[in-house]
Parts: sequence; structure tokens; C-alpha cells
Amino acid sequence: MLHNQNQTVWIAVVGTDPTGNSIVQLGVVKDYNAIGITQTCLFWAIYGGVIQHYHCTGISDDDEINFYIHRDANQTHYVLDDCGVNTSDYSNCTTKNNCKYSVIPSPVLVRA
Repeated sequence: MLHNQNQTVWIAVVGTDPTGNSIVQLGVVKDYNAIGITQTCLFWAIYGGVIQHYHCTGISDDDEINFYIHRDANQTHYVLDDCGVNTSDYSNCTTKNNCKYSVIPSPVLVRA
């Protein structure tokens, strides 16, 4: 998955808001924690905000992280869900901090 410091892999939905604050994203980042130890964390960010780390323990370089992009029940927003580590079960996913954005023609997948 991630082998180098400050490396990220992420998915995003980009909306059409002209202010530029139209991206929601989920991803994985390898960085240093507060005491200087390398950690691999999942993160979410919305509308150009600061990334929010979570699940910073127990992730290995070879783990598979499962995210899911889908429309909400009203078909008005795309939603980004975290579906877990090393699983193929997309029936028990979690949306982090309302990670959704207005419907656009199709989701945009980004890998950096």
C-alpha cells in the first residue's frame, strides 16, 4: 500500500461549486505521529478543510483498504464510505463526517 513517508492514496468526489471548496475525500496517509513514530492512518477531509486522521493503529503496508462511492438514498448526493480493512463486505460501511457532495454527472476517482 504505502511504503514511503508522506505518501498518500485517496479517492474524492469533486463538485461544481465555483468557490473551489467542492471536494470531499477519503484516503490513506503515512506520516509521523506527535512523538515522531511512523504511522499509517486513514483520513477524511471535506470542502478543502484540514485532513482528519482516524484508525491510526494496526494498518500494515500490505493491507487492503476499502472505500465505496455511491449515491445517497435520495439520489441527490454522492457519498464516500469507509468499508474497512482487508474485507470485501460493502454492506457495513461508514460515512465519515457527512462526506457527501452534490450530484455531478459521475464521480471522479483521484489517486495521488
